[in-house]
Amino acid sequence: MATEIGGIYWLDLSQETTKVAVMTPSLDLLHRRLSHLGLENFQCLQGKVTGKNVKEEGFDHCVAYFKGKQTRAPF
Repeated sequence: MATEIGGIYWLDLSQETTKVAVMTPSLDLLHRRLSHLGLENFQCLQGKVTGKNVKEEGFDHCVAYFKGKQTRAPF
């Protein structure tokens, strides 16, 4: 990768090395990253992007989602 010549490291760029880390995020992580997107919006998004299939039984709402959907009772 690198060779030391005179106290300086020279990078050998003649070889192309590509390292890719691929991670499939969980549905819960996507829900949090997309500002607590609801199930209906996830299903709408599914038709517009590739890579993630949304199943209703695998969709658990977080506490923040429910708190955001609550409304205050009139007083």
